[in-house]
Amino acid sequence: MDSPMFFCRVIACHTKPTAKYYMEESEESSEEDVVPKKKQKITTHLTTLNPQDFMDANDPLKDAIQIKFGKIWKLDTYPDVADEIEKLKYGKEARIIYNKWLLNPETLSGNRKFAVFIHLELELDGSTPDHEFGDCLLTSVSKRKEGWKCTFMNKKGSDSYVHHVAMAAMIQTGQIYTSTALKKVSTSKKEKKGALTISHLCGNGACVRPIHLYLEKKTVNNERTHCHFIMWRSASKVDSNTVRRLCPHNPPCFINKYNGINSAYY
Repeated sequence: MDSPMFFCRVIACHTKPTAKYYMEESEESSEEDVVPKKKQKITTHLTTLNPQDFMDANDPLKDAIQIKFGKIWKLDTYPDVADEIEKLKYGKEARIIYNKWLLNPETLSGNRKFAVFIHLELELDGSTPDHEFGDCLLTSVSKRKEGWKCTFMNKKGSDSYVHHVAMAAMIQTGQIYTSTALKKVSTSKKEKKGALTISHLCGNGACVRPIHLYLEKKTVNNERTHCHFIMWRSASKVDSNTVRRLCPHNPPCFINKYNGINSAYY
């Protein structure tokens, strides 16, 4: 069977990022070869999310995803790890923070000097592929060198990734993952036999929507970045839908491309 990387290369060959990009990069094309084309109009879709739908790390699409993709959140077959992520065990604190993000944009999370909130009004770009996972819950944190972080209210008051806060809240409430997950997720950035890491199915590092966060092997997590990379550069919905149709992962990768919120993406 061909590897996922092979499929990603196939996708790259069969999708068409903007014509302008290829005109600038191609050494063979000349000014005479370039035929001016009418700029394609990309439609947008405005959406407003209801924060009550996501309280306590719940997700209104959870049951529909479970029906379509089966037992994708089952972790029984994965071994326990020795280097568990300690911050995932602070579920009660994470649940409080998560709900504050949803309900009060002026509420500080932890002892951070600026507010963290979730964007509830979004403008979805028309080149976003069709998928079943709904809009992202994008936090307002800015990307640092190591990723999207906030101050997490644990005993040490240290920083934590926003998706770690979301995962801790999910585990504590048992909405998607249960306490079993605490023993399966490794702190290591390297592949370990059977160890799991937290993937963003949507490719948005600032997203904390429960069904967009998925526990899987590090190698698969890394492979998804190739699918996301190509989708971001797809010029139309047709192109991005083609990438998703060829995606070898389960569940398949997708993106939500929003106008005016660029710092959220990998």
